[in-house]
Amino acid sequence: MEQIIKKTIGSTVHTFVVSGENLYDVVTESQKLSFPDIECCGKCGSKDLLLGSHLGSDGKNPAAYKYVDIKCMNPNCRASLTFGRPKADPDTFYLRKNDNNEYDWKEFKSETPASPANNQVTKPANHNNNNNNNTHKTQAKPDQKAKPSGKALNYATKIATSETIEALNTICGKIKTMTKEFNELDLIYLRNECVRKRNLLTAPHAEQVG
Repeated sequence: MEQIIKKTIGSTVHTFVVSGENLYDVVTESQKLSFPDIECCGKCGSKDLLLGSHLGSDGKNPAAYKYVDIKCMNPNCRASLTFGRPKADPDTFYLRKNDNNEYDWKEFKSETPASPANNQVTKPANHNNNNNNNTHKTQAKPDQKAKPSGKALNYATKIATSETIEALNTICGKIKTMTKEFNELDLIYLRNECVRKRNLLTAPHAEQVG
């Protein structure tokens, strides 16, 4: 016996199929998807949302934790809402809430540290024994971007809205030919987005419709 369950995340409808030997088993399995439809971002109101997954590290094992989240694809927002899993039943997923009993949307924070304010590193004095002159030298430190460029974020949106593997491969292939147009942070970010979207499209338990 099977039951089809549809969940709306932003503008996308996700179809899940649960099965069991009888009605009790099917209903019990369906309750593990214990979260409502999320039609828009809780921070900016955008309907451009992506249901995805990622792995977390415990310091030793890079894949120690498995997370499912909803990410806002608005380039000016990028907030996310993570699913929780009770220890007693880790196969059940629910949307996390804060102390105010509201969905716990987290603002986007770049993993790349910002550059120092003065953008310079001062070296210790160089003592020259031949002329006894002390000289101070400064070395400019390359500027580091705190987040991907606007162009990279635009391509990330195209990746997120790809509905088929073929369409995704076309976009990711085009990005590979444009490596000179992106900085190193952009390329790492876009590569990760391609992998995440490909995993989502090929996941056996979910299907995107529309």
